Amino acid sequence: MSEKIYRQISANLLNIGVKTTLISISNLTKIQKIFTEIINSRTYSQEFYDIYFKIFQKDYRKVFPDAKSIIVTVYPQQITELYFSYNGADIRTVIPPTYIHKDEEVNIENLLNKILSNYGYCIKNFPLPEKLTTVLSGLGKYGKNNLCYVDGMGSFNTPIIYLSDLPVEEKPLSEMSLAESCKNCIRCTNNCPTKAIPEDSFLINPQRCITYFNENEFELPEWVLMNWQDTIIGCMCCQEVCPMNAKLLKNINECAGFSEAETELILKNTEFKNLPESVKIKLADLSMDKQYEILPRNLQLLVNKKFNK
Repeated sequence: MSEKIYRQISANLLNIGVKTTLISISNLTKIQKIFTEIINSRTYSQEFYDIYFKIFQKDYRKVFPDAKSIIVTVYPQQITELYFSYNGADIRTVIPPTYIHKDEEVNIENLLNKILSNYGYCIKNFPLPEKLTTVLSGLGKYGKNNLCYVDGMGSFNTPIIYLSDLPVEEKPLSEMSLAESCKNCIRCTNNCPTKAIPEDSFLINPQRCITYFNENEFELPEWVLMNWQDTIIGCMCCQEVCPMNAKLLKNINECAGFSEAETELILKNTEFKNLPESVKIKLADLSMDKQYEILPRNLQLLVNKKFNK
């Protein structure tokens, strides 16, 4: 019965472009152990640990004691272009894949709930390290830039993971391996402006990654300011030169635009609640409503770069 349900889930998700696999809940503690070993092999600030790692230390038995399986789903995403009009010019920028979350995640959850509920099963959210879990499940491989690559999606993908009480066959986890294309390639290493990517590993120095700084409200050190990129959030330097992404780079979402008046409101650090409704809607469509606190600073840096301030 479980195999029949899995085939039904897999086929229905594939119809909307989503890849999936199921692994036994017995692997959850193994995944957490591997993750902890990786974290302990590097030195991270307490601040970095609290932001990115602390959430993955929970005990699933307190959340879902009847869980029998882990459902790993991965859906493709795109680069999104946008521009901000300022001082008679358009400041063009992009939002990298993985930042914009729209209907896909709701559709995945609704579909899983619909199928599983027909057989008396359910799903629940639970925080697991998404990239690591996807690789260990066999759906993806690591790149040297520490991103998860999935066939047909490159690194332009978002994993969504659930726990379920649907029982599955016990199978060993996949190896935590490097993508074949990465083994003799150092393009991302060479193109990283802050030298965060080593040549011989898929464990980067995340505290030198520009993404770490422009996702959070930190005072930016001079070396970050000197290497600021053309994205409003995140960074595309390692992804845009990756051969595994070559066919995906032209698949870009339509450009969204902000007028000079709208740009000025953001640069003045206007509180989100005080923005015009039209601006709120634009930002929500870009999933930037939840990231708005860092938007005025990042936009100002793009203005400074454009006008050599």
